[in-house]
Amino acid sequence: MVKVAMAEAVQAAPAPSSPEVAEQIAIRASFRVAMEALRV
Repeated sequence: MVKVAMAEAVQAAPAPSSPEVAEQIAIRASFRVAMEALRV
């Protein structure tokens, strides 16, 4: 379940222009996944 959400978050993210942007996207995606897991 979580792996599917992570895969979707990665696919939905645009191609990052820099490592910092990629890191921010990853942090946001993982935080969203964590909140979804807690809600369920």
